[in-house]
Amino acid sequence: VTEEPIEEGSGNVIFYHYWSSGSWLESVDAFLEGFGKKYPNINVRRK
Repeated sequence: VTEEPIEEGSGNVIFYHYWSSGSWLESVDAFLEGFGKKYPNINVRRK
């Protein structure tokens, strides 16, 4: 998961929102981190 800003509509960007908190978010972060490593050409960012 990268932190630098990006213009919407440029490249393959997945925006995701936090709807909850706690351990559920940790599992989501872990999944997204693994997803980013498996697909380095797709950027995942919090919105």
